[in-house]
Parts: sequence; C-alpha cells; structure tokens
Amino acid sequence: MNQNAPSPSPSPSADDEALRVAVGAEIAAAFDGRFPDGVTLGVADRRVTVRGCVEDVDTAQRIEKAAAVSAGVLGVHNALSL
Repeated sequence: MNQNAPSPSPSPSADDEALRVAVGAEIAAAFDGRFPDGVTLGVADRRVTVRGCVEDVDTAQRIEKAAAVSAGVLGVHNALSL
C-alpha cells in the first residue's frame, strides 16, 4: 500500500445516511413539517428509494418530487403503493 496515498473520502454509507436525513427533511417540509406516516426512505449510492403505503397518487407524487430536490440525489425510485 502506498503510504503517501490520500486518505479515503467518507464511506458511502455515511454520505448516504446524510443524504437520507436531508431527503427526509425535504419530504417533511412538503407536508407542513411532518414526515408522512407509513413511508420509509432508503439511500444507496446517492439513489433514493421511497417505500410504503400512501392514501392517493397526489401524495405519492409529492413525496417523489420532494425526494428529488435535495442536492446530491442522483435518482428517485418510487416504490410507494396506494
């Protein structure tokens, strides 16, 4: 191993966790500060997956849109059901 190699960047899991927190805050903000019940977030390699059961298509779309606006998100997979 090269002793002069730069130190590694923070682990992807730490970056993904920070992004998950940021995305959760964006979603909560879209719902008057309250994260929707029954919805979970997953982040892997800066790609967000939203899962759970929501009341209607409008709610699912609002969640997906809010998840996409956080800086650093490369994509959103909407796995919500009605």
